[in-house]
Amino acid sequence: MTYTVIIAEDDPLQARLLEQFCTEEGLQVFGAVSSGRRLIEEVTAGRPDLVIADITLKRQDGISAIREMIGDGLAPVVILVSGSVDPEHLLAGYDIAAVDYVRKPILRARFKQAVDRAKARVDARRRAAALPDQVNFITCKVRYRDLQFAEPQLLYAERTMLRKTKVVLSDGTHFLTSTPLHDIQAQCSERIVFSHRSYLVNTARIAAIETVPGGSRRNYEITLIGCPVKVPLTPTYYGECRQQMESFTGGPL
Repeated sequence: MTYTVIIAEDDPLQARLLEQFCTEEGLQVFGAVSSGRRLIEEVTAGRPDLVIADITLKRQDGISAIREMIGDGLAPVVILVSGSVDPEHLLAGYDIAAVDYVRKPILRARFKQAVDRAKARVDARRRAAALPDQVNFITCKVRYRDLQFAEPQLLYAERTMLRKTKVVLSDGTHFLTSTPLHDIQAQCSERIVFSHRSYLVNTARIAAIETVPGGSRRNYEITLIGCPVKVPLTPTYYGECRQQMESFTGGPL
C-alpha cells in the first residue's frame, strides 16, 4: 500500500534525515519544503496522505500553516517534529489533531512509531471511504415531504431560533427541517454526536478541536473538513466528541 508524504523542515540536514527515514519506512516522498507558505502550496497541489512538519519554519510556522490548510478543507495526517519543549506547542499539536509529536533529535525507533500511527490513521480513513454499502440514510421533514441524505454527507445540524433545525451538508447545501436534533441523531450511527445542546456534529469530518481563548469556562471550537463555519463544543460534550473523533482517526496525539 502506498503512503505519500510532504516534509516541511527548514534545516537542510534534518530535511535529508527525515527524507531518508521516510524512504526506509516505505513512504513515497513528494518533496521537501522549508516554509509554511510553500507547505500549503505543495499540499494543495499534491494532496499527500501525510505531512511531516517542523513547528519552526520560514515565513510561516508549521502550526499556522496546518491550521490554514484545515480551514481550506485539506486534512492530511500530520506528524509534528520540533526541538521545542514548550507545552503550548504540544497543546497546539493536540488541537490540530496531529497524530504524533516527535522531539528532536529524532531517533529512528521513535520516528518509526510515529509513522506507524500515521499509517494506521490513513488506513482508517481509507476503510471508512471504501464502505458505501454500509452508508446510513437520514430522513428529515421539509415542509410536507421527506428529504433523505446519506449520513457521511452531514457536516453538522443546528437548532435555530425559529425552532427549526438547520442541516448543513458536505456539498455546501443546507436546508431547514422540522425534525428535531434528537430525532436526527436517533437515525444516525455513533459518529454523529452532540457538541453543544444546540448542535450535532459528524465526528468523521472533524479536522481540529481548538480551545476558545478567554471566558470563565473552558470552551472549544470544532473545525470540520470542507466547512468554513466553526462549530461550538462545550465541556459537557467534549469527552464523547473527542473519543469518537479519535476512534475514526486512529488514536490521540
